[in-house]
Amino acid sequence: MSEQNQFNNNLPPSIEKAGSEVGKINPEKKLVVLLKNNNLSRSMIVEEAGKMGMTIANLSYRILNRVGLKKDFF
Repeated sequence: MSEQNQFNNNLPPSIEKAGSEVGKINPEKKLVVLLKNNNLSRSMIVEEAGKMGMTIANLSYRILNRVGLKKDFF
């Protein structure tokens, strides 16, 4: 079983639905939903960043900025 399938099988249905629905609109928002629910592995971040054509540093900065943590870390 792939890591993605294992990940999806471990999510409560409401979080899985929220992540997939938001991901259709904006992949970055999907990551934020998953981060807020502590359901995101390092390999998934790398995979999603690659899909968006971004580096991990760029993606991390954008996520922190969106979540509102930027002021605490930078």
